[in-house]
Amino acid sequence: MVKFLPSLDGRAGVKIGSTQTANQERMRELLIPTAPIVIDPGTYRWRVGFANLDKPKSSFLTETSMLNGTAVEEDGRIKRFDSTELSLKYFERYVNHALRFLHCDPHSVSLCLALPLAFTPAYRNQLAEVLLEHTGVKSIFFASQPLLSGFSSGKPTCLVVDSGYSYSSVYGLFDLYPERSSEIIYSLGGRNIDTYLKQLAGVKLNDSTPAEIDYIKSHFCSVASKPLSSSPSKKSSKNAQSCQMPDGQLLKLGNELKLAPELIFSPGLNGYTKVPSMETAVLEAASQLPNEKSNALLTNVILSGGNSKFKGLEQRLKAALPNCNVQSHLAKDLGVWRGGQIFASMPTFSSMVITRERWKEYGEDIVQKKWL
Repeated sequence: MVKFLPSLDGRAGVKIGSTQTANQERMRELLIPTAPIVIDPGTYRWRVGFANLDKPKSSFLTETSMLNGTAVEEDGRIKRFDSTELSLKYFERYVNHALRFLHCDPHSVSLCLALPLAFTPAYRNQLAEVLLEHTGVKSIFFASQPLLSGFSSGKPTCLVVDSGYSYSSVYGLFDLYPERSSEIIYSLGGRNIDTYLKQLAGVKLNDSTPAEIDYIKSHFCSVASKPLSSSPSKKSSKNAQSCQMPDGQLLKLGNELKLAPELIFSPGLNGYTKVPSMETAVLEAASQLPNEKSNALLTNVILSGGNSKFKGLEQRLKAALPNCNVQSHLAKDLGVWRGGQIFASMPTFSSMVITRERWKEYGEDIVQKKWL
């Protein structure tokens, strides 16, 4: 997978006098990866690894506040993502963090980076400059997150519903060709469910940290088989479930565990009146295409992203869309990374990347030409 580069201070053959010194010497060595590095920068959790491995080597949380102000919304839909000085620093910081974790020499790295659909051309170009000039990677390739998720689903014609931490998106592929007119991004994701869960639980979760709320959501919440009312049932206490936290603490929670994810199908429960429900977004996306393509896409509606892990979500969406074939991505929240891994493993990948030299020669034009 990797081979060693000589230590940075050039002291090849230095005599090692202790285990500690040996470890220090090894830490001075960087690795030259023999496979591209794939990064899925989810808003909340990044996944990084080598293209010749089936799973990411690592995942880590990021400081999402650095992305504040990048999403331009209109009527509950995200129209585009604009760059800010802080958002560019966000990518620089966490790409560097990923390369340090993988212990790779940036100048030897060919990087496949998944990005949200609605990044503006200017944002992608500025990001290319940051990665090629500041981080110093050898080459880059940008691909849209839902495209990669669809690519790894094994369904060349499909409608990908990628529901993550900050937002959800719907995107169509027809014979692996991106149908950009079907693109819908709306501002509802896992963080909205976290907020609603804490609000519903009241004093029971008043002192809980964001990480604890996320743990409860991930391990104990599920989607109801039928629509729920806007407030916990009076029987909620009778239906209380014991939720054991990692520190051993036991929490008693009831209908909140089902009502919080209900936002996916009824955003208005917590005031998101302009945000579409998941089934509405699916039908709206498909309706942007000619009937023949629309019908073909609806035969393969693929659920991916972190929220696809909710128990009951696939069954509920099937009930809401009885004339569609709905199925969960086998890789669920790893669908995007797996798509990047498969794509970066293709023999043609090396001819598709943007090198520093080509970026300097062609600039923004090549960044847009290479965008998938």
